[in-house]
Amino acid sequence: MRQQVNLYQPIFRPHHRPFAAPAALWTLGLVVLGLLGTWGYGLQRVNHLGQDLVRLRALQQQQLQIAASAGASRAERPSPAALQAQATQLLADLKQRQQALEVLRSGAAGDPGGFARRLEALAHRHIDGLWLDHIVLVGGAGVASLSGRTLDPDLVPVYLQALTAEAALAGTRFEAFRIESAPALTSDIDAAAVADPESAKAPKQPATLRFHAETAAAAALPAKSSS
Repeated sequence: MRQQVNLYQPIFRPHHRPFAAPAALWTLGLVVLGLLGTWGYGLQRVNHLGQDLVRLRALQQQQLQIAASAGASRAERPSPAALQAQATQLLADLKQRQQALEVLRSGAAGDPGGFARRLEALAHRHIDGLWLDHIVLVGGAGVASLSGRTLDPDLVPVYLQALTAEAALAGTRFEAFRIESAPALTSDIDAAAVADPESAKAPKQPATLRFHAETAAAAALPAKSSS
């Protein structure tokens, strides 16, 4: 006798149970946390990108300003032709100055020592009772004219003759000189008389005379207008 047994009865099949409520909540929580993490990371990246964009804009603005300054400097810079002309002019000025210096050193333009030696010679021949108040020196070597005051007219020719013996005044010859009365300085005398009447009775000092001596070089000087 045969007997068949059906092993594939519904009771032996696996049963699929639906999610329970706690499992669903945990799953939903994990999904929410994942989404929040993704949103936070994306927001952080967006913030970093915004900061990078601000820095790039500032750098671009700085580069534009540098380019504008460089363009202005390039526009203000003289052209090579102008620089060459300026250099040529400077070289010409330098050459002229060097030539003038050589002329001064050679003595062709006059005494290379200037006026110092002649003034020293005038002071070296000083005579008491005679003093100078006006001196005219010429560009070469010598004196054009001398003016001053003296207490004794005989001192004037002695002084002029003594000047011709100075090496710095070699070749100086006074062609003419004149002596005349000097204007009286009465203001100081009157003031002293008022302050001390006895001083008016004191012996008077010798009168002061003016003198003026000229050389041949004075004729070459331009005449002065007198009013």
